Amino acid sequence: MNRCNGSLPRLENSAAANVGRLLHRLADLAELQIELFKIDARDGFKALAAPLALIASGILLASAGVVVLLLALARVLMQAGLTEAASLAAAAIVGLLLASAIVWIALGLLRKAVAAFERSGTELRRNAAWFKTTFLDTSPGVREGETKRSQN
Repeated sequence: MNRCNGSLPRLENSAAANVGRLLHRLADLAELQIELFKIDARDGFKALAAPLALIASGILLASAGVVVLLLALARVLMQAGLTEAASLAAAAIVGLLLASAIVWIALGLLRKAVAAFERSGTELRRNAAWFKTTFLDTSPGVREGETKRSQN
């Protein structure tokens, strides 16, 4: 290879610039693909609206059944000798404790699920930015991952 005054020959500079532009375009394409995935996911969730509404209706009907079971528990407690007020209060407390436990478990699971998505999204954005800055700047003497801004 023929070097003049420490600079790369013109052909190598051109090839490096072309490779850099190609990799930059690939990074742009990857970002567009991610955006398309987001749009597809949003559209997919829209298609889930009707099934989720039916599931919610089923949950509401099951909840009504739980109310009837709690009233039946209150009746059993009344027949066991408690007053009507004490029986109803005991049944209500049992219902509230069950509902609180279910909500507490659900919130814990929800926090874990959301945290996993945040971590992967942040990492993906960081990797895409690194990829673009690494392959966009093809000037000689720039170390891998270092941007022009960090040199100034």
